Amino acid sequence: MTVAGVTVSYGTASDKNGANISIGEINNDGTIKGIFTGAGGWTTQNGRLPGLFGNTVAMPEHLK
Repeated sequence: MTVAGVTVSYGTASDKNGANISIGEINNDGTIKGIFTGAGGWTTQNGRLPGLFGNTVAMPEHLK
């Protein structure tokens, strides 16, 4: 797809980080397999999604 002169291509689900992670793993590891870390600027907490600026994000209902 090309928008404003920029071409964007999409891979398959198996090409994306998180394609092989369970809901339980997401809830039990706030870094989501070490992808989001404090060294990368992320704030993490088990049972919540990583966030920026010192805040984490509430887990959406479909991931609880």
